[in-house]
Formats: sequence, C-alpha cells, structure tokens
Amino acid sequence: MKKQKRQKYSNGTVVKKEFKDVGSIEAKINANQNYQSADITGSLRLPKGMTANASIFKDSEGNKNTGFRVDKNLPKDSSIGIGTDSNSTSVFATKGNVSLEVRKPKKGDTYYGITYRRKI
Repeated sequence: MKKQKRQKYSNGTVVKKEFKDVGSIEAKINANQNYQSADITGSLRLPKGMTANASIFKDSEGNKNTGFRVDKNLPKDSSIGIGTDSNSTSVFATKGNVSLEVRKPKKGDTYYGITYRRKI
C-alpha cells in the first residue's frame, strides 16, 4: 500500500499585540494546501481622539491590497474619517447608529451609502 503524502491544514491564526495606550499590531494568517493569505493591521492612537490604521493583505492567488485610514472621535458618540486603499478613497461620518460613507473607486462611479445599525 502506498503511503499518502502528509497534508498540512490551518484554520487560521490571529496574533494581536497591544502596546499600552499607544497602539496595536494584529496579524491574521490562513493556509491550506490550495490557498494561503495574510492580513496585517497596525493601529496607532494619536492625541485629541485620533486613530491611524495601516493594513496590508496578500494571498496566494495574487490578490493584494494596502490601505491607510485616519479616524477622529467626536463628542456624543460620533466620529469622522478618511481612508484610502489600492482600489478607492473614502470619507465617512458616524453618529450613534447611523453612518454615511462616500467612496470613490479608482475605476467606476462614486458610491454613496447610509447605514443604520441596531443590536438585536
């Protein structure tokens, strides 16, 4: 009887490192014999309620994306921000359960979206 080749599988690994009130780094890695992916995000807390995030994604199918985002927390459960990635640029505002986003892809039409979120 022929011995089968050993197969390695991973349901994914998430590693997160917090740096006391300064920021964090998080890595998500998934792999099996057909597909591998890695997503790494860094977050930095800035003065006056601002947060900066940078991310990198890459997989074995050749997909990749890099992004950067800056958020500003405002009084009364609201925030504003701007972000950009390899495919688009967006501006958003949030107030309580309602958020508004305007996204301009590098190719295609501008997207406008209003979202209402409610816990059930």
